Amino acid sequence: NVPFTPLLGMFLTEKFSLSGSPYPVVGIVGQDVVLPCQLSPRTWPVDTEVLWSKIEGTHSEAGYVNVHQYKNQPNLDISGDNYQRRTEMFQQEFRNGNVSLNPFAAVSRSGVVLSREYSFCLRLAFHTQTAKCDF
Repeated sequence: NVPFTPLLGMFLTEKFSLSGSPYPVVGIVGQDVVLPCQLSPRTWPVDTEVLWSKIEGTHSEAGYVNVHQYKNQPNLDISGDNYQRRTEMFQQEFRNGNVSLNPFAAVSRSGVVLSREYSFCLRLAFHTQTAKCDF
């Protein structure tokens, strides 16, 4: 198990910031794991898009693959193609700023979820900039 600590405090604008766990996040098969991500202040901006992605491939050919995406529109809470019914977000917690991901069955072949493989991106429609919080 190789622990990694998420990058904290990535600013969206002067008013918003993202933070993850100050501790490594490692999950084992058969156990629940949550990749924490908190929006501060704890409010949910209108027209927000949330995107969790994962690095896949070798170092020379690595790329990001969509794991889970949410748009503040009906029926736009979707898992990526290879992650159908394997991830979830906690929509009822969005209003509290909780935009964490539960990759409950998205484990690697070794049976371990490593937070370093995941990336979080939050886009606000009323701003042109995108914030990214890499783990």
